[in-house]
Amino acid sequence: MLHNLYIVVPRGCGKNIVGGVIVTKKNNLTPWNTKLHCDKIVELFRTGLIDKADIIYCPGGVFLPKKFQSIPIGKIMTNYLRKNGINNNRIITEENSLTTKSMVQNISKILFQNRINSSNYQIVSVAHILHNLRIALLLKSYGFNKAKMLNLFYSLPFKDLLHDILAYFLVMFDKKGKSLIYVNEEETRRMRKTSFWS
Repeated sequence: MLHNLYIVVPRGCGKNIVGGVIVTKKNNLTPWNTKLHCDKIVELFRTGLIDKADIIYCPGGVFLPKKFQSIPIGKIMTNYLRKNGINNNRIITEENSLTTKSMVQNISKILFQNRINSSNYQIVSVAHILHNLRIALLLKSYGFNKAKMLNLFYSLPFKDLLHDILAYFLVMFDKKGKSLIYVNEEETRRMRKTSFWS
Protein backbone atom coordinates (compact mmCIF):
# COMPACT_ATOMS: atom_id res chain seq x y z
CA MET A 1 0.00 0.00 0.00
CA LEU A 2 1.30 3.42 -0.95
CA HIS A 3 1.50 6.13 1.69
CA ASN A 4 1.64 9.86 0.98
CA LEU A 5 4.49 12.31 1.36
CA TYR A 6 2.79 15.70 1.43
CA ILE A 7 4.99 18.58 0.28
CA VAL A 8 3.83 21.85 1.83
CA VAL A 9 5.17 24.12 -0.90
CA PRO A 10 6.42 27.46 0.46
CA ARG A 11 5.77 30.65 -1.44
CA GLY A 12 5.82 33.89 0.52
CA CYS A 13 6.92 35.09 3.94
CA GLY A 14 7.25 38.31 5.89
CA LYS A 15 4.01 40.04 4.99
CA ASN A 16 0.50 40.28 6.38
CA ILE A 17 -2.80 42.01 5.58
CA VAL A 18 -4.06 44.54 8.12
CA GLY A 19 -7.29 46.39 7.35
CA GLY A 20 -7.00 45.43 3.69
CA VAL A 21 -3.43 46.78 3.44
CA ILE A 22 -0.33 44.65 2.91
CA VAL A 23 2.22 45.32 5.65
CA THR A 24 5.64 43.89 6.52
CA LYS A 25 5.57 41.31 9.33
CA LYS A 26 8.86 39.48 9.66
CA ASN A 27 8.72 35.65 9.50
CA ASN A 28 4.95 35.66 8.98
CA LEU A 29 3.48 33.14 6.53
CA THR A 30 1.86 35.25 3.85
CA PRO A 31 -1.90 34.74 4.21
CA TRP A 32 -2.60 34.68 0.45
CA ASN A 33 -0.31 31.74 -0.40
CA THR A 34 1.99 29.87 2.04
CA LYS A 35 -0.49 30.00 4.92
CA LEU A 36 -3.21 28.63 2.61
CA HIS A 37 -0.97 25.65 1.81
CA CYS A 38 -0.42 24.98 5.52
CA ASP A 39 -4.13 25.40 6.27
CA LYS A 40 -4.94 22.76 3.64
CA ILE A 41 -2.65 20.30 5.43
CA VAL A 42 -4.32 21.13 8.77
CA GLU A 43 -7.73 20.54 7.17
CA LEU A 44 -6.67 17.15 5.77
CA PHE A 45 -5.19 16.18 9.14
CA ARG A 46 -8.26 17.16 11.14
CA THR A 47 -10.62 15.33 8.81
CA GLY A 48 -8.53 12.16 9.05
CA LEU A 49 -7.45 12.16 5.40
CA ILE A 50 -3.78 12.14 6.39
CA ASP A 51 -3.01 8.57 7.44
CA LYS A 52 -0.79 7.67 10.41
CA ALA A 53 1.92 6.46 8.05
CA ASP A 54 1.80 9.59 5.88
CA ILE A 55 4.58 12.16 6.13
CA ILE A 56 4.35 15.96 5.93
CA TYR A 57 7.39 17.57 4.35
CA CYS A 58 8.08 21.27 5.06
CA PRO A 59 10.95 22.49 2.86
CA GLY A 60 12.62 25.84 2.51
CA GLY A 61 15.45 27.98 3.79
CA VAL A 62 16.03 31.69 4.26
CA PHE A 63 15.73 33.32 0.84
CA LEU A 64 14.19 36.76 1.40
CA PRO A 65 15.75 40.06 2.59
CA LYS A 66 16.25 40.46 6.35
CA LYS A 67 13.26 42.74 6.81
CA PHE A 68 11.01 39.85 5.73
CA GLN A 69 12.72 36.70 6.96
CA SER A 70 15.33 35.53 9.48
CA ILE A 71 14.08 31.94 10.05
CA PRO A 72 13.98 29.17 7.42
CA ILE A 73 10.49 28.99 5.97
CA GLY A 74 10.49 25.21 6.46
CA LYS A 75 10.81 25.81 10.20
CA ILE A 76 8.12 28.54 10.19
CA MET A 77 5.69 26.17 8.44
CA THR A 78 6.56 23.33 10.83
CA ASN A 79 5.90 25.55 13.85
CA TYR A 80 2.57 26.63 12.36
CA LEU A 81 1.48 23.04 11.79
CA ARG A 82 2.53 22.05 15.32
CA LYS A 83 0.52 24.91 16.80
CA ASN A 84 -2.46 23.56 14.89
CA GLY A 85 -2.24 20.11 16.43
CA ILE A 86 0.02 18.12 14.08
CA ASN A 87 2.61 16.08 15.97
CA ASN A 88 6.24 16.86 15.28
CA ASN A 89 7.03 13.20 14.50
CA ARG A 90 4.71 13.41 11.48
CA ILE A 91 6.71 16.31 9.98
CA ILE A 92 10.07 16.39 8.22
CA THR A 93 11.60 19.86 8.07
CA GLU A 94 14.18 20.84 5.45
CA GLU A 95 15.89 24.22 5.83
CA ASN A 96 18.19 24.61 2.81
CA SER A 97 16.05 24.80 -0.32
CA LEU A 98 15.98 28.23 -1.95
CA THR A 99 13.98 27.53 -5.09
CA THR A 100 11.33 25.11 -6.35
CA LYS A 101 14.05 23.24 -8.23
CA SER A 102 16.25 22.80 -5.15
CA MET A 103 13.18 21.75 -3.13
CA VAL A 104 12.58 18.89 -5.56
CA GLN A 105 16.29 18.03 -5.77
CA ASN A 106 16.49 17.69 -1.97
CA ILE A 107 13.59 15.22 -1.62
CA SER A 108 15.72 12.12 -2.32
CA LYS A 109 18.38 13.30 0.15
CA ILE A 110 15.78 13.91 2.87
CA LEU A 111 14.16 10.50 2.33
CA PHE A 112 17.57 8.81 2.54
CA GLN A 113 18.57 10.72 5.70
CA ASN A 114 15.32 9.70 7.38
CA ARG A 115 15.62 6.07 6.20
CA ILE A 116 12.40 6.24 4.25
CA ASN A 117 11.90 3.85 1.35
CA SER A 118 10.69 6.07 -1.47
CA SER A 119 9.03 3.11 -3.22
CA ASN A 120 6.44 3.04 -0.41
CA TYR A 121 5.40 6.67 -0.93
CA GLN A 122 3.76 8.82 -3.53
CA ILE A 123 4.47 12.52 -3.45
CA VAL A 124 1.52 14.88 -3.04
CA SER A 125 2.36 18.51 -3.78
CA VAL A 126 0.14 21.08 -2.04
CA ALA A 127 0.33 24.36 -3.95
CA HIS A 128 -1.45 26.70 -6.34
CA ILE A 129 -2.36 24.95 -9.59
CA LEU A 130 0.08 27.06 -11.66
CA HIS A 131 2.96 26.28 -9.31
CA ASN A 132 2.01 22.60 -9.31
CA LEU A 133 2.22 22.45 -13.11
CA ARG A 134 5.91 23.30 -12.80
CA ILE A 135 6.45 21.02 -9.80
CA ALA A 136 4.94 18.08 -11.70
CA LEU A 137 7.47 18.55 -14.53
CA LEU A 138 10.38 18.86 -12.09
CA LEU A 139 9.33 15.78 -10.10
CA LYS A 140 9.13 13.70 -13.26
CA SER A 141 12.49 14.94 -14.51
CA TYR A 142 14.10 13.90 -11.21
CA GLY A 143 12.58 10.42 -11.32
CA PHE A 144 9.56 10.81 -9.06
CA ASN A 145 6.95 9.03 -11.14
CA LYS A 146 4.54 8.38 -8.28
CA ALA A 147 3.27 11.88 -7.69
CA LYS A 148 -0.02 13.72 -7.68
CA MET A 149 -0.85 17.38 -7.41
CA LEU A 150 -3.25 18.69 -4.80
CA ASN A 151 -4.14 21.88 -6.64
CA LEU A 152 -5.30 24.94 -4.74
CA PHE A 153 -7.22 27.69 -6.48
CA TYR A 154 -6.81 31.25 -5.25
CA SER A 155 -6.15 34.60 -6.88
CA LEU A 156 -2.55 35.55 -7.51
CA PRO A 157 -1.02 39.04 -7.71
CA PHE A 158 -0.16 39.88 -11.32
CA LYS A 159 3.60 39.52 -10.73
CA ASP A 160 3.15 36.01 -9.26
CA LEU A 161 0.82 35.01 -12.08
CA LEU A 162 3.30 36.16 -14.72
CA HIS A 163 6.17 34.51 -12.82
CA ASP A 164 4.40 31.13 -12.68
CA ILE A 165 3.51 31.16 -16.37
CA LEU A 166 7.04 32.09 -17.49
CA ALA A 167 8.64 29.68 -15.00
CA TYR A 168 6.48 26.84 -16.31
CA PHE A 169 7.68 27.39 -19.87
CA LEU A 170 11.26 27.66 -18.63
CA VAL A 171 10.95 24.25 -16.93
CA MET A 172 9.45 22.77 -20.10
CA PHE A 173 12.66 23.62 -21.95
CA ASP A 174 15.07 23.08 -19.06
CA LYS A 175 13.69 20.27 -16.90
CA LYS A 176 16.89 19.84 -14.87
CA GLY A 177 17.25 23.54 -14.14
CA LYS A 178 20.72 24.08 -15.58
CA SER A 179 20.11 27.36 -17.39
CA LEU A 180 21.70 30.65 -16.32
CA ILE A 181 18.30 31.88 -15.14
CA TYR A 182 18.14 29.10 -12.54
CA VAL A 183 21.76 29.59 -11.48
CA ASN A 184 21.30 33.36 -11.09
CA GLU A 185 18.06 32.92 -9.17
CA GLU A 186 19.69 30.50 -6.73
CA GLU A 187 22.50 32.98 -6.14
CA THR A 188 20.08 35.92 -5.77
CA ARG A 189 18.15 34.06 -3.09
CA ARG A 190 21.34 32.95 -1.37
CA MET A 191 22.34 36.64 -1.18
CA ARG A 192 18.77 37.37 0.06
CA LYS A 193 18.03 39.91 -2.62
CA THR A 194 14.75 40.29 -4.46
CA SER A 195 14.32 39.76 -8.17
CA PHE A 196 11.53 39.22 -10.66
CA TRP A 197 11.77 35.50 -9.93
CA SER A 198 11.64 35.91 -6.14
